Amino acid sequence: MNDFRKIAGIESYAPTDNVSELTARINDDGWETSFAAWLKGSNLTAKDGVFCPIGRRRQPEKNVSVNLVKALEYARETGAGILGIVGGRRLYC
Repeated sequence: MNDFRKIAGIESYAPTDNVSELTARINDDGWETSFAAWLKGSNLTAKDGVFCPIGRRRQPEKNVSVNLVKALEYARETGAGILGIVGGRRLYC
């Protein structure tokens, strides 16, 4: 997010930017809804976009990355744009 802001001049934030807020949301409401609640608190609208770079397919039926799935569902409800990069194989860096 910092490079989007610094290099591209795109106003951008991540739920993990404010660790105190994130842990408060997790402690009070649970991990599964923490990112969606953060988007709600950030007043996400149809004029905004959500970027979700992920290394593999998310599987809510297996309880994998439910926090991301719920955040993207909320983004869809608000009409916000969604951009994701999904890899089909394990990525090594």
